[in-house]
Amino acid sequence: MLTKSERVHFDLNGFVLLKKVLSEEECRWIAQVAAAMKQTSIYPRYDSPNQTVLFGPAWYDRRILSLAMEPRLRAKAEDIVGGSSRLEESSFLIYSPQDAQGSASESRRWHRGLRPDFGSFEFGAHYHCLFSKMILYLSPRGSMTGTWVVPGSHKLQISVPEFERAFHEDMARYVDAELGDMLLFGETLIHSSPPPLQTKERLLLVIAYSAPFMQTWSADTDPPATLRDSLSDDEREFVFGEARYKFRDQPEG
Repeated sequence: MLTKSERVHFDLNGFVLLKKVLSEEECRWIAQVAAAMKQTSIYPRYDSPNQTVLFGPAWYDRRILSLAMEPRLRAKAEDIVGGSSRLEESSFLIYSPQDAQGSASESRRWHRGLRPDFGSFEFGAHYHCLFSKMILYLSPRGSMTGTWVVPGSHKLQISVPEFERAFHEDMARYVDAELGDMLLFGETLIHSSPPPLQTKERLLLVIAYSAPFMQTWSADTDPPATLRDSLSDDEREFVFGEARYKFRDQPEG
């Protein structure tokens, strides 16, 4: 679980940065998985000139699945979800340097996965989000290698377009993360990646957790049906959620 200080920070801001969650050795082997996956993955992906998104590292290398189930990650995410969880998403985000220069405000793309009205609740004097996400930073800190957030926006009951029309620069905060750090937040928080102006590649591992009864937000993140029989009981419950929910590509029964 989160410490009292971490919990208060999350309740107030909608996010908390946890330092050195991963060791340098763990960052190295996870980066090796990302490099191999970029070349050989059969799972969904998205490629653009400056960004590659690789979905399904937890299916590609079971060590990622084991990492996502470790209490040092999962227990903190479940503190935010407000109970038991299933794996909502695993993905690598790979950002390549670009030559064009521009201000951060010109290149940010503010977004969030859930509106607070149906995606969150308060209980026991704490804020909970049914879809929590962690960004694990796998590259050394440099220019624009962190994440932009809007503190307090996890409770803001307006749409992102409405927010953008009212936005002023002093509303945003840049979270300057280092190798091995983890940013934990609820998907009701408005946030953005920085513009890809780095001189070196930027690598992130995203692991997201949701309440076990929730449907995945995209077919790209659905676990393959062929995975079920190779999982242990605990893994199957974590990957597929509640038995009464059927994923898109699974037969009835």
